[in-house]
Amino acid sequence: MNNPHRIRRALFGTLLVALPLHSMTAEAKAEEYPKAKLVAKGFMGYGHDFTDGAMDKNEFEITRMYLGAKFDFSENMRAAIIPDLAPWRVPGVTVKDDGTPFSATEDKVRGDFSPTLKAAYLEYGNLLNVMDTPVIKAVRFGQADLWIPFAEGAWKYRFVQKIILDQEGKMLSTDLGLFLEGDMPSKFGGYHLAVVNGEGWHAPEANKFKHVYARFTLVPAPWIDLLAKLSLSGMLFVGDKEKDKEVNRFAGLISYAYAPVSVGFEPAWTSDAGTKGFGWSAFGEVALPADLSVFGRFQSWDADTEKDRDAYSRIVAGVAHRYNAYVRTALDYQGRIFQDDGKKTEHGLFVHTELVY
Repeated sequence: MNNPHRIRRALFGTLLVALPLHSMTAEAKAEEYPKAKLVAKGFMGYGHDFTDGAMDKNEFEITRMYLGAKFDFSENMRAAIIPDLAPWRVPGVTVKDDGTPFSATEDKVRGDFSPTLKAAYLEYGNLLNVMDTPVIKAVRFGQADLWIPFAEGAWKYRFVQKIILDQEGKMLSTDLGLFLEGDMPSKFGGYHLAVVNGEGWHAPEANKFKHVYARFTLVPAPWIDLLAKLSLSGMLFVGDKEKDKEVNRFAGLISYAYAPVSVGFEPAWTSDAGTKGFGWSAFGEVALPADLSVFGRFQSWDADTEKDRDAYSRIVAGVAHRYNAYVRTALDYQGRIFQDDGKKTEHGLFVHTELVY
């Protein structure tokens, strides 16, 4: 059970960031800079586990609660401070303390509602423009985004389920380091490069080793309306966790959208000190009248390709309604089927809601 005193301390700590925004925003009306904007994002929902033996386990939960601020100090200098108040999950943990596995409605490990710093960086933008294109769009220093938020943009339903590398605890969404981002001329794509600690947002640097991150995106035919939203992306995240113990990640993303349909395919490879993993996911969405949409995703994951019958498949399918630019809700089914006959197939029904400001 969460400690109410810790919840109060968490809320108080975040308000220290959020409350000064009102006065700064008022001052910004009189002068162009500085400017400040409150940013917030929350995921909440309800899940009912129908897995055999789960005894109708069900729960209300909050899985994300960002409350922070973004600042503009000049036309080219920006910053962000974004804490996360949701109970965070321990990456890579797949069983409870008693050794039993987490079911469809129990994603990793619950913590308490203590503030965790998800992003905090200083950014200098528009360093180099070529043919009206920001070839060097931004340099960031601090804790900033890597692959996962980019891939989530194609999937669109992070509030329902994570992408494959995040779901398996193989990569975190932000890390501490130095970042470089830019676009290709004529809207042919872009790139994102970084040198980071490699520990992710949840931990400080453990040793002298660093990770190199690179993401390149190609838009083959941006001038053709039918193909303007076809993009191909590749990502690598390579380095040593300890001496001679590499932790490498490789992923791709093919995404395409032409109203009312959007689809995507994401393969992912992992290497942890010699243990090779592989997985892939295919997903899609069809927009319907009345701000409704249907969506689905199929995912396959094998944590160790040298082992037999340790893989599983995950199915996500649902319908969503967008109330406005800030709120949408999804009703979805999620199931997980294991190759191992000794593991029970999981089934769950969920209601998920996303709040964005």
